[in-house]
Amino acid sequence: MKRLEHDPKTIEKIHYPIIGFGGGVIHPQGIITLPLRVGGRHQSKNLNVQFLIVKYLTTYNIILGRRTLNQAKAVIVSHLMLMKYVCDKGTVGTIHGDQQQARDFYLTTLNPEAWGSGKINEEEIPSIDPNVAVHKLNVDGALKPVRQKKRNHGEARNKAAAEEVQKLLDASFIFLSQYPNG
Repeated sequence: MKRLEHDPKTIEKIHYPIIGFGGGVIHPQGIITLPLRVGGRHQSKNLNVQFLIVKYLTTYNIILGRRTLNQAKAVIVSHLMLMKYVCDKGTVGTIHGDQQQARDFYLTTLNPEAWGSGKINEEEIPSIDPNVAVHKLNVDGALKPVRQKKRNHGEARNKAAAEEVQKLLDASFIFLSQYPNG
């Protein structure tokens, strides 16, 4: 906030938590309204946007919610990495995502070495008290089980998944179970 050179008195305090992408509870520091320009010099949309301030490590600098996208009259086409919006002059502006950067990030996530040390031990994954969390399948014993179709994810993903499963097995965090073929 210091780098924004913004008066801290303009931060509106809020007293409710939000739920993060991972399911964790995050207590925001407040809400601040800042000017935002979407697009370049000739295809711009100027808005005043409310930003929720959180002290939380994330790969995102900001997240534009539905309210901001609606205010910008924006349409997002995620598989094309494209956003169209109505400019201040009434024309339609376009923002393209960086496909090479997205591909590089995707390939990095396939590389298990990029996830950390690669070794799992019991200190990193402590046992969880069943009073806190229990994984339970909602299964009706009267119904015949149906075997799902095998999914093909590609050689690199299958290898990475197999290595991660082996680490969990080695750490005695999970164990093998045998299911009938059906």
